[in-house]
Amino acid sequence: MSLIKFDSEQRTNGDDSVCIINAEYTIPARGSKASFRYEVRPDGSILVSSKVNISEGLKAPQRIGMQFAIPSKFDTRQWYGKGPYESYCDRNASVWTGLFKEKIIDGFHKYAEPQEASNITGVRYAKFTGRKADAEILIDSQNGNFFEVSAYPCLADDINQASHAHQVPVRAFNTITISCANSGIGGIDSWSKHALPREEFSLKSGKSYELSFVFKPQED
Repeated sequence: MSLIKFDSEQRTNGDDSVCIINAEYTIPARGSKASFRYEVRPDGSILVSSKVNISEGLKAPQRIGMQFAIPSKFDTRQWYGKGPYESYCDRNASVWTGLFKEKIIDGFHKYAEPQEASNITGVRYAKFTGRKADAEILIDSQNGNFFEVSAYPCLADDINQASHAHQVPVRAFNTITISCANSGIGGIDSWSKHALPREEFSLKSGKSYELSFVFKPQED
């Protein structure tokens, strides 16, 4: 992506002050664009809002979201959403909404051929903790718009570049992806058009996708 606009401002209301950061990008895909807004609040929380415009005529995107790393000492995730194990929009018949908790390393299933894993759907909030961590990281949905979360003990590139499970390294951080939408897994068969996700589980080009959440550190 290429940055085309950046600005920031400080707003004060009485004793409270917030810093607002705006950034706009072009995406090298037929003029697609993305915009991000960060509102840094006095309590240390950050309201993150993003919008991605996918130009018409492109192949269906696989995921729309944001990715970042947290120290490996935050080795446990807890969430209120679909669980108790990974789910996708076309793989969630056996999960239910509740409060769940697991080690990130356990939630990342090591398939024989390394691939996407650990995604959870319908998330109201997610919390990252650890016995060695002196705080917690809370990610809270906004305006009733639930999100999806995946957590890897490695880089996404580590998964893509590995041919076997033992080749995926365990890093000194965990990679967290917050998504507003993911394409389905598909796989009704592996040799025809049915290997692709069904139409109702596919993302579309020519649309805008929005994601909003609050990122907040908390005392343990």
